[in-house]
Amino acid sequence: MNILFISHDSNRAGAQLFLLGLIKWIKFNTEHSVEILVKKDGELCDDLQEFGNVHLWRNDNSFISKITRRVYRAKILKCIKKFLPDLIYSNTVMNGNLLNELSFLNKPVLTHVHELEYWINISGKKNMQFNIQYTNKFIAVSKAVKNNLIYKHSVESEIIDVINGFVDPCDDKRSSLYELLKLPSDSILIGASGGDSWLKGKDLFIPLAIETLKHFGTDNVHFVWVGGQMTYELKYDQEKSGYADRIHFIEHLENAKQYFGDLYLFLMISREDSFPLVNIEAAAQGVPVLCFDSAGGTPEFINGRAGAVVPYLDLVAMSDKILELLGDRAKRDELGANAKKESGKYTVDIIAKRVLGEIRKCANS
Repeated sequence: MNILFISHDSNRAGAQLFLLGLIKWIKFNTEHSVEILVKKDGELCDDLQEFGNVHLWRNDNSFISKITRRVYRAKILKCIKKFLPDLIYSNTVMNGNLLNELSFLNKPVLTHVHELEYWINISGKKNMQFNIQYTNKFIAVSKAVKNNLIYKHSVESEIIDVINGFVDPCDDKRSSLYELLKLPSDSILIGASGGDSWLKGKDLFIPLAIETLKHFGTDNVHFVWVGGQMTYELKYDQEKSGYADRIHFIEHLENAKQYFGDLYLFLMISREDSFPLVNIEAAAQGVPVLCFDSAGGTPEFINGRAGAVVPYLDLVAMSDKILELLGDRAKRDELGANAKKESGKYTVDIIAKRVLGEIRKCANS
């Protein structure tokens, strides 16, 4: 079978890394042929090129003429037609316009939806209409994503399957947050991770830390955020918080998951996140996860066992849960053990086999 994979870009982010891992698994475990169409260039393009021809759509605002762009894209479409895909696998809902361009192939389309309503809205109404028009089968990364497709976009439940993402198995390599932050080894580290998008809730991190630290008597508890930029606004709040030496921001960590084993708790404070894999990376090292309800797929992973869920954006409730677990090490360790066990369900061998099953069914339908 020939599979054409589409990616909206090739940045080093969750959905794109999932696609890279899936393609790699398919190439090593099947005889299927792969080609990849990428809308925008990025750092993963070279990695993708190892597993199939990469066609760069160059959907940008460069100064090349419309005629030149049209000729260039016509050559890409000619190459894809020659490849003769049996199925188009569209990774994310951001590719609706590309599905329209490829409709002349008249091939089945499987769309893997990693987004909830915020990003669907950003992608544009017409883009989503194209997704619905051309897609034969949807994979949703969580029940929250499936329900959003059904109730917000009238997609039939019967053509949506829920398949969560996967993470690479944790190896034995560990790195120390204590050493990185120059903190005593008896410090208690409460962590979070994410970029600078408003959705990630980075602006909530300092208020949450203040609410917690003002109620905790000892000075060995530290809050650590990994990812994104240390902005002027964050620095401003950090300095005025009264806890500047106990609230830390690390802009970037290569292989951040190697540091998660030092955390006491992991906080997922996103406003909207379909099924963030960073939760599983933390859980795989025995760290319980706390999150907000109605903010995406994390409660499905926690499932009442791997951490705790509090009402949406209720920082007091989140702080209360942190304080409860700071005072009950046995309960924290029980949740951590559950989290580690739960994380074992999300390996590439388990998840990629399920996705491949859907690819084959869709191609033969």
